[in-house]
Amino acid sequence: MLNYKNNSIDTLLKSFLHILLITSCYAAPPLDEWDKVLDFGLTFTAGNRESTLVTSELDLHKKTEAHDLRIKLRYTLHEVTDNTVRDEINARFTWNWILTNDLYAGFRSVARRDDAAGIDYRSQNSATIGKYFAKGKDLTFALEAGLGYNLSSIAREDMNSTQFYLGQNFAIPITKLASIQQDFATYTDIDGGGDYNFVFNLSLKTKISDSTDVKISFQNKFESNPATNAKRNDVRVVSGLSYRF
Repeated sequence: MLNYKNNSIDTLLKSFLHILLITSCYAAPPLDEWDKVLDFGLTFTAGNRESTLVTSELDLHKKTEAHDLRIKLRYTLHEVTDNTVRDEINARFTWNWILTNDLYAGFRSVARRDDAAGIDYRSQNSATIGKYFAKGKDLTFALEAGLGYNLSSIAREDMNSTQFYLGQNFAIPITKLASIQQDFATYTDIDGGGDYNFVFNLSLKTKISDSTDVKISFQNKFESNPATNAKRNDVRVVSGLSYRF
């Protein structure tokens, strides 16, 4: 069992590292030129786990006139017993090429391993096209769509498929110190199964210093065809601090 889990982690990480290799080959900007944010908070969950433990996330973002790159790495520790550690690893990479003031084309890769949901590994990689309907320093609203391929193992069963991706993101300031960010992503199998999954995120950030925010986040992850004995919905609320460095 331990060897199987390690192989799943290796597959997940190799997939994401392959994307990072492509980025480095394109001579990505040095790390000190990226916006870097580290989140740490308590997680309150409902669904495939009922627990109150910790989440940490690293968010790297670099935007130029021609490109918009983002890397997110999240680790959530759900449960620790004498013999078992139940946790979740998420990784996301997006690379958008700015075509016009409103249009962009890009590549999106997300990876996930989740013990409680029965997801041994999942890697979803899509070519995308998107449009900004609002684009400012603080206010943004964009829709994007694309086609890609899903490599996954659910409850030790391979479930690879071609997928249609649809995504949306939105950000707006509500005061001089507070802002709301929201995004949604759904993937639908188009080669026979019709299964789909989505992730909805909503967060409120309030600035308390030049480098630190208080952040409260809500997330809902949905699987139309979950693993045996797993639930469709995973809901969590994370409350903590966000540090820019």
